[in-house]
Amino acid sequence: MQHLADKALKAAQVADREHQSATKGIKALPPHTRDDDPELVQLRKKRDKAADDLSAAKSALQHAKGVRDWRTFDMAFSYTLDIATPMSALGVAERLVHTASDAQLMQPAPSPEDLLAEGAVTVHGTWLRVIEEEDEPDPDDPLVKNLGISPSTTVIFRYKKNVYAQEQDDDVAFLASRLLEQVPGDAVLHLDYESAKLVRRAGKTSLSDDEELWTPNRLALISQEYDRATYKID
Repeated sequence: MQHLADKALKAAQVADREHQSATKGIKALPPHTRDDDPELVQLRKKRDKAADDLSAAKSALQHAKGVRDWRTFDMAFSYTLDIATPMSALGVAERLVHTASDAQLMQPAPSPEDLLAEGAVTVHGTWLRVIEEEDEPDPDDPLVKNLGISPSTTVIFRYKKNVYAQEQDDDVAFLASRLLEQVPGDAVLHLDYESAKLVRRAGKTSLSDDEELWTPNRLALISQEYDRATYKID
């Protein structure tokens, strides 16, 4: 049931993104656009479908069982690391636990199975969870369509409210970089599908120009060679 809940959460994120995109498109049309204009008709259909999908996803979240508190799934405070890798989700979880515990970010260290089930929290309050993507990639998913990345495993970094967020930013930068040292494959770190903060394709790593996230101290946590490039996902 936990996996179904995670899929519903992801569906809600995708639907919300599609709804915002369609709404922006409608607002960008000339003010006197006719109601039967093909582009306007198409955008309205996209907006209405996204609204229906979002409503269905929220309903699924509300009725999901076995989740301790849905209020903790605050989409506004979660980074996601999507990885297209031949390594199993358990293998990714094992390496994440090892990396976090060696850096004393998790004391005591959880088991890899914990990260695959309910997740675990760092000493800074960042909640980590590893999810195996069991379904076939959706060709319309922006990660697939715009970046050519079909994730097989997802790592969620959810921020705790009312704590010093910069320490959680440090968790994300350090753990994502060190994890990608050990896990092969293309990858993208993003915040709610808005823009990619880190992209690795064909072994080449790029960091966005987000100076709020990528401060000099945080750049020093990145162990890979990298260039600077911002990739829009939506």
